[in-house]
Amino acid sequence: MQPKPSQSPYPNIYVAVSASPETIDMAAKRNVRLLVGGPTDIMGIAPQVVERWRDAMIDYGHDPAGVDIPCAKGIYVAPTDEEAEADIAAVDKFWDLKLLSQIGSPISPSGEIPKGYEHWAMRTSDRENTLKLNTAGTAALVGSPDTVARRIGELRDLGLTYIFGGFGLPGMPEEKKKRSIELFGREVMPRFADTPQP
Repeated sequence: MQPKPSQSPYPNIYVAVSASPETIDMAAKRNVRLLVGGPTDIMGIAPQVVERWRDAMIDYGHDPAGVDIPCAKGIYVAPTDEEAEADIAAVDKFWDLKLLSQIGSPISPSGEIPKGYEHWAMRTSDRENTLKLNTAGTAALVGSPDTVARRIGELRDLGLTYIFGGFGLPGMPEEKKKRSIELFGREVMPRFADTPQP
C-alpha cells in the first residue's frame, strides 16, 4: 500500500512508463498511477499498458476502478490544418540529434551513444512517427480546432479520457503557443464540456 503523506488531502502521484513490464508492475505494487504517452502512444500500446496496470493493481489488492490514466500528448492548434503543419515544420530543426546533444542529450556531437541511452537514438524517428497517422499509435493532436477535437474523440474511443497536454514546441514563437492555448480553450474544450472530470 502506498504510504500517505501527512498532508491531507494529498496530490495523486504518477509514474511515467513506456512499455516496461517491470515499471508497470512496480507502479501497481505501490498503488501508484501511470502516465502514458511517448513510446506507448507511438507504438499504439497505451491502452494495453493501462489494462496491464489495472490487472496488476487488482493482483496486488488495490482497486483501480474509476481511475483515469492520463496520456501525455503534444497539442498544437492553429486556425487551419495547413498552418498548424507549417508551424510544426518550422521548428523541426530542434529535434536534430546533434542540436539535442548541445542542450543536454547524452548523445555526443559525433553521434556516439553511451551504453544505457540507446533509446535516445530513436527520438528523431519517434518525433516523426507521431505526425504520421499510419504509423503512430494515436494521431497527433495537431491541426485546426475541428481536427484536434475529432482526434480527442478518437482517444476517448480507445479509453484514454484524461489528456496531459503540452502546448507548442521548444523553439516556437511565444505568440503561436499562446494562440494555440487560446484556440484550444475557446474552440476545442467546450465540445467536451459533458466529459466527467478525473
